[in-house]
Amino acid sequence: MKIRDSFYSDTCFSDPGHCSESGMTVMSWIKLNKTSLNDETSSYIMSTGGQSTSARGFAVLYMPKRYIMILSTKNKQWKLDTPVLPSGWFNLAFTWRESNQLKLFVNGTHVTSSNPVLVSRPRDSFTAFNIGRPNNSDKLMYRFPLSISDLALWERELSEQELKSGM
Repeated sequence: MKIRDSFYSDTCFSDPGHCSESGMTVMSWIKLNKTSLNDETSSYIMSTGGQSTSARGFAVLYMPKRYIMILSTKNKQWKLDTPVLPSGWFNLAFTWRESNQLKLFVNGTHVTSSNPVLVSRPRDSFTAFNIGRPNNSDKLMYRFPLSISDLALWERELSEQELKSGM
């Protein structure tokens, strides 16, 4: 599923630098089809460009034996990973603010956090919000079959309490 390029270009979600002070939160209910995972390549849950050195944004993906979350601004990148995500339907959320950490939550419980490293991403070439594939490739090998419900986006970092009450 692709959410229009023009809607997300120059927004917090395509370039988190646009909301560095207030942050962002993305939350949804997801059911992953893990039987289709390939340990030879990555498979994308959602992407606005964070995975590419030619873009800013975020990406949630499966890489062999682990799930990765990447969030990139013009000059910083946050990256975290977890070895497993639940089977069946689960609530996946992440929060970020530049002066804070990138935080991943599963079913309202904090799973892991990340601090930034310095990078250089002068261009933001890929700005579409794609679900089930990267936003910089149409190749079938990167697709992740999944079901998604109740996708919610906030241009601020929600607290752990707000995340739990919003589930």
